[in-house]
Amino acid sequence: MHAPRKKQSTGPALVVVVGLSAMALLGHAARASAEGSEPTRDDASAALTGYDKGFFLLSHDGRFLLRSQAAIQARFEIESLDSAGDRDAQAAFLIPRGRLLFGGHAFMPALTWQFQAAFDRGSVALKDLYLDYTVVPGWLRLRGGQWKRPFSRQFLNSGLRQEFVDRAMTHAFFGAGRDIGFGVHNGNTGHSPYFEYALAVFNGTGDVPQLGGDVVVDPSTGRGEITSGKFGNVPGVLHPVVVMRVGYIHAGIDGYSEADLEGGPLRFAVGSSGLFNFDADGDDVSGIQGEVDYALKLHGFSTTGAVYVSAAQSGPAFGDQAFRGLGFHLQAGYVIAERFQPAARYAFIARTGPDDDLQEITLGFSVYFFGHDVKWQTDGALSSTGDPKGDRSDYRLRTQAQLAF
Repeated sequence: MHAPRKKQSTGPALVVVVGLSAMALLGHAARASAEGSEPTRDDASAALTGYDKGFFLLSHDGRFLLRSQAAIQARFEIESLDSAGDRDAQAAFLIPRGRLLFGGHAFMPALTWQFQAAFDRGSVALKDLYLDYTVVPGWLRLRGGQWKRPFSRQFLNSGLRQEFVDRAMTHAFFGAGRDIGFGVHNGNTGHSPYFEYALAVFNGTGDVPQLGGDVVVDPSTGRGEITSGKFGNVPGVLHPVVVMRVGYIHAGIDGYSEADLEGGPLRFAVGSSGLFNFDADGDDVSGIQGEVDYALKLHGFSTTGAVYVSAAQSGPAFGDQAFRGLGFHLQAGYVIAERFQPAARYAFIARTGPDDDLQEITLGFSVYFFGHDVKWQTDGALSSTGDPKGDRSDYRLRTQAQLAF
């Protein structure tokens, strides 16, 4: 008998050692640069250091680059929940995101890598760790490792570059998550001047390590004892998930950063994603998801949105797919004097079976001191369900400060 699977954070000791070692290397290089003359390409022992959206260390010949970034979000959140006609108030301080990121290239600019660790919500976890090789610039890259499945603009957009405190509720219901796999793409964060694409296959287990093993059950008590097992996110039997995405980019929009902090004439992007969770391991668990999304910016005004649909396996074959849910979200904001932004968002999810439909209205206000790097955001939301026995309404207020460098 297999043991129940539990979540476990990823090797905190390794994450801390890698982070401290890289920071020490950057600090040593910065001191060496400050104490001596400005390095040149002719000096074989010199390295270039500085800051450009993160501290960096570049070898004299340009073959090696190490870049570091860090971010923290400090939040206060209060909720008033509808509980059988009574109100249940909950409040807490939390760190929803505390991130340390390293990346760069090695031996050649075409061979890049990225490492991202999360120090938030009371645990340490590996978020991203992958290699990326550019075969044809702007057209073809190969990627292997752990990263975000390329599904949904809302998810691919960094949690540090949003115009609300956090994503819409559609993200939790139709989210794709991170996973280990291999894929091809052309730079799926809007770097191409006209279009984007990505196609990848993943393990299907996600990024969070789980406990798997054998359990011996005492027949007299029904209690089980784990006799063997380990934590991991590598499946015993491959459960492949195939994800694909295509998109069009107009006028060079940064389609993966909310709020029009850049300003300028009309820019927009549209995209579509599909996720296919195959039943290759025969456990009768599979599903299909699809979505269409957009982003538009114009002289400080910005709007983004998406429509999602999801199906889940309801029979013994992968083709036995039944409707699971349909949802959408739409949001818009306007940047005033390059610093202040009011914004509004509406999200809706229609679910099947006994589950009730969900809807949420959110109003937010952001102050951008240094763009998305230093900002203060506050939003309030009303969420409700259409329970035939009586509507349920919950209220939420969040305020958050963010520093990223």
